Amino acid sequence: MNRLLAEAECSIANIKLVIPHQSSAMAMRLLSRKLRISEEQLLYITPDYGNTISASIPMGLHEAIRQERIESGDRVLLIGTWIYEKNDKAGTNWSVFLMAIQPSLHG
Repeated sequence: MNRLLAEAECSIANIKLVIPHQSSAMAMRLLSRKLRISEEQLLYITPDYGNTISASIPMGLHEAIRQERIESGDRVLLIGTWIYEKNDKAGTNWSVFLMAIQPSLHG
């Protein structure tokens, strides 16, 4: 993630909102602490919707728009996780995507 932010000439402080994959409350606390994401920057939908697993990122993006927590020009960090198996060993990997919110085409 640090490489992505560096390439975008950005830091976590420049991110308006972080929308992660939300598998558990414990994972959210760990992610927030490890990446130094403030409570205001973290969109946490699990208390309202339960464990939505793979739908949590699109649902989080929808909620961010609905709650007016993001607007044109904001940078939003989407963080996904996935489990893999290689050589009979399982592990977890992260996918990170940085997006800039663009003005609506619909006015």
